Amino acid sequence: MKTLIKWFAKRYVRKDAIKKYIHDANAKLSEKAQLPDGKEKVVGYGEDAARLTGVYLTALADDGRIDPATELPKINAECDAIVDKYLTDEWLEGLVDRFF
Repeated sequence: MKTLIKWFAKRYVRKDAIKKYIHDANAKLSEKAQLPDGKEKVVGYGEDAARLTGVYLTALADDGRIDPATELPKINAECDAIVDKYLTDEWLEGLVDRFF
């Protein structure tokens, strides 16, 4: 039985079949996927997260480490930009007031 399953898998599990499955799944997703009102905000969060992830990956890609002299400042600058974009001191003050 194991030999038969292995033969079937080797014969039919191919890159083209996997690509077709992914394309079919993407087609189903495109029919069902809908963002709520304010979709620009949700997409913006995703784009910011992807950009920050990209900065980390770029820093790690060359040698597997984050160089404190050259790469860390870029990461810190991107983190600062995201904090500046989404947080204000007033908002944080209000958050503290709600909890205490």
